[in-house]
Amino acid sequence: MKWIALCVAKLLPLLLLASGSWAQEEGGRLADSLHRLIQQHPQKDTTRALLLAKQSFYSYSIDASAGVREATEALTISDSLHWIKGAAIALQSRGACYWSLSNYKASVDDYLRSIQLYKALGMDNLVAQNLISLGAVSQAIGDISSAKAYYTNGADAFKKIKNYQGFIGALYDLSYAHMSLQQYDTAKSIIEYGIRNALEHHIPREFVSGKINLAELFVTSNQFNFGKALLDSLVNEKFGILEPYRAAFCNDMLSNLLTTQKDYKQALVYRTKAINLYKQIKHYGQINESHLQIGNLYYLLSKKTFTQPEREYYLKKAEKEIYQVIRNGRENTLHELENAYYVLQMVNEARGNFKQAYHYQSLSKQVSDSIFSKTNQREAVARSVGYVYQRSKDSLAFASQVTQLQLTTYFNKKLVEDYQKRQTILYFLIGAGILLTLMIILLYQRNLSNTQLNNKLTQQSLLQKIQEADFEHKMNELSSRALQTQMNPHFIFNCLNGIRLLIEQNDSSLASTYLIKFSRLIRLILESSSKEFVSITDEIDSLNLYLELEKLRFKEKLAFVMKLDLPNQHDIYLPPMLIQPFVENAIWHGLMPKPNGGNVSIQMKSDPINRILIVKVEDDGIGMKDSKSQKKENEARPSRGMSLTSDRLKLLGKKFKRSWSINHSNIEMDAMKSGGTLVTINIPYK
Repeated sequence: MKWIALCVAKLLPLLLLASGSWAQEEGGRLADSLHRLIQQHPQKDTTRALLLAKQSFYSYSIDASAGVREATEALTISDSLHWIKGAAIALQSRGACYWSLSNYKASVDDYLRSIQLYKALGMDNLVAQNLISLGAVSQAIGDISSAKAYYTNGADAFKKIKNYQGFIGALYDLSYAHMSLQQYDTAKSIIEYGIRNALEHHIPREFVSGKINLAELFVTSNQFNFGKALLDSLVNEKFGILEPYRAAFCNDMLSNLLTTQKDYKQALVYRTKAINLYKQIKHYGQINESHLQIGNLYYLLSKKTFTQPEREYYLKKAEKEIYQVIRNGRENTLHELENAYYVLQMVNEARGNFKQAYHYQSLSKQVSDSIFSKTNQREAVARSVGYVYQRSKDSLAFASQVTQLQLTTYFNKKLVEDYQKRQTILYFLIGAGILLTLMIILLYQRNLSNTQLNNKLTQQSLLQKIQEADFEHKMNELSSRALQTQMNPHFIFNCLNGIRLLIEQNDSSLASTYLIKFSRLIRLILESSSKEFVSITDEIDSLNLYLELEKLRFKEKLAFVMKLDLPNQHDIYLPPMLIQPFVENAIWHGLMPKPNGGNVSIQMKSDPINRILIVKVEDDGIGMKDSKSQKKENEARPSRGMSLTSDRLKLLGKKFKRSWSINHSNIEMDAMKSGGTLVTINIPYK
C-alpha cells in the first residue's frame, strides 16, 4: 500500500503538467505506469478509485472513450465505499472525457454533480474549477450567455478563496466570451482589470497572458496598429515556463495580421519563427496548422510574382508544405484537410493543371460535407444541452438529495469526532477573540501615534512653506537689485553718448553697428533677468557685447581677449550675468586709473567630470593695493555688484543643496608680480 501511494504521489505532478503535445511524447510511458499500478492493486478501495480517476483525467486527451470507462469504474467504487471526494473526482474526470467526445449533455451533467459534491465537502477551489469547465463547454456549443454566467460565478468563487491566479484566468475566459459576441469594449475592460490584478498580486505569468489576450483583442477588432505594436513587444519578452509556446502564439498572430495587410514575405518570417518554436516544444497540432499557413503564404506570394521561374518556385514550396499537412494524418482536423485540399486546388489551377485541380476540389468538398454533417449533429446536441441548462436547478436539487443520503451515513460514523472538532473550534474561537482584542488595542495605539506624527509633519510642512516663501521673496529682491546693477545708468548714458558722437561724425555705419549691439545687450539682460539659469553661450554673448561697448567708450585704453576651452559648451547652464561684475571691476578699478589703460584677459575652462566652470579674469592694471586705496575715496558700483552676485549664489546653493557660494576657497585674488590682478572663480554649473 505504501509503495503504491508513493508511486501515485510521484506521478500526480507529471499528470498535472501534461499538455496535448507533451502527452503525445510521454503518453505511452505514463499510461503504462498507471496501468501497472492499477493491475497491482485489484482491491476495490479508495486507492484504486483514485488511480482510475487520475488515469481517466489523463486519457481525455489520448483516448477519451477509455477515460469514460475508467472514470465510471472509479465512480462505482467510490459510491460503494460512500467516498464522496472520490465520486467528485471521478465525475470531474468523466465530464472532461465526455467533453472531448463532444457529448456535451453528459459532460454538463457530470460537472454539475461534481460541483454539488465539492460544495458539500467545502472544496471551493475545485468548485470554481468545474464552473470554468462548464463555461468552456457552453462556449463550445455556442451558448455564450450560459458561458458568461459560469465564468462570472467561477471568477467570484476563486476571488472568495483568494486564489487570484484562478480569478485572473477566469476573467480572461470571460473576456473571450464577450469577444465572440464582438463586445470588444467590455472584453478590453475585463482584460485590463485582470492585468491590474496580476500586477497587484505579483503574478507575472497572468500579467503576460493578459497582454497576449489584449493583443489578440486588438487584432480581432481590426485595431491593427495597436495589435502589432503590442505583439512586437511581446515577442521580445520572457514568459516563464510557457515561454516557447507564448512566443510562438505571438508570432502566429503577427503573421496573421501581416497576411491581412498583404505583407506576405514578412508574414512568412513570423510564421517560420512560430513553427520552429512549436517544434521545440513538440506541439504537433500547431506544427500542422503552421505548415498549412506557410503553404498558403507561398501560394499568395506566387500570385504577386511576374516571372514564371519565381512563380513556379513559390508553387513548389506551397505544394511541399501542404503535402506535409496531409502526411501527418491523425493530427489533422477536418477543417485543416479541407483547407489543404483547397490550397492544392489553387496551386494546380495556377499551373493550368485543371484535371488535378478538379480532383482536389472534389476531395475538399467531401471533407466540407463531412464537416456540415458534424455541425448539424452538434447543433442537435446543443439544443439538448439547452434543455439541461433550463432544468439545471432541478438537477442540482436531485444531486443534493443523493448527496444528503451519503452524508448522513458518513456523519453517523463520525459523530464523536465531530463533537470533538466542535469543542476544538470553540476553544480556538475564544483564543482568537482574545488575540483580536489585543490586536485592536495595539492598532488603536498605533493609529494614535500616527495621528500625532501626522500633526507634527503638518506643522513642519507649514514651516517649510513659510521658509520657501521667504526664500522666493529674497530671491526676487536680489534679482531686482542685480538687474539694477547690470543696467548701470552711467554705462547706458555713456554708450548712447558714444553712439551720438559717431552719428555727429557722420560715421552712420559704425553708429548703426554699435546701436544694434547696445540694443541686443539690453535685450539679453532683460530676458535673463527672469531666469534662474542661462546657457553659457548667452553669457558669453552678453559679455562680448559689454566689452565691445566699453571698447567704444575707452577706445585704445582698453584691449580684451577671450579664451574658451568648453568641450561641453551646450550642457553648461549658470545664473545670468554672473561673470560680468568681475570683468567690469577689472576695467573700472584695474585699467581705467592707469593713464594708458591696459588689457583684460578672460579665460573659461570646463571640467565635465566634476561639472565645474573655471573662469579667470586677468588685467594688467594698477593692482589690488592701489585699487583698494582708491576705493576708500569712492565706493564704486562694481563692488556692490560682486556682493549681490555672492548673495545670489548662496541662495541658489541653499535651494539646490549645492555649494554655489563665493568664498575664499572658490575665489582667489593674488597681486601679480608684474602688476595687475588675477581673479579665479570656480562655479559649479547645472
